[in-house]
Amino acid sequence: MSSKNVPIMIAIQEKETELKVKVLEAKRQAEELVTEARKESEKVRQKARLKGEEEAKALVSAGLAQAKDEAEKILASAEKTIASLHRLAKKNVDSAVGLVTLAVTGELLQEKDSRSSKQDIIAPMTVGSGDAIEAADGGTNAR
Repeated sequence: MSSKNVPIMIAIQEKETELKVKVLEAKRQAEELVTEARKESEKVRQKARLKGEEEAKALVSAGLAQAKDEAEKILASAEKTIASLHRLAKKNVDSAVGLVTLAVTGELLQEKDSRSSKQDIIAPMTVGSGDAIEAADGGTNAR
């Protein structure tokens, strides 16, 4: 090699070294960016997870409140039906005793209010799937 080529070779080697350093620095920066991106993506996932849990709790809470309201409405309706049936049962106790006595003895006992007709003795009531409930409140029980 000539002495002229030596400084060019040294310049090339220096440039290669400089470029290698730049490449290594670029790789390091790229790795830092990837690491930061992963951290940010984990933060976003965590926030989404927490938000999802909060929304799920809110939905469950709302569903439970709605179910409680519905249960209270059903209970109130059942209590009204029970009260109607109790009133009907009280009203028909004397009539039932009279009918049982009539069936057993063949004689109708006189009632205190002196009703004479068998039609007057029995309140309109048909035993069946829900018919007693309708008879208890005069057929106005809304279902």
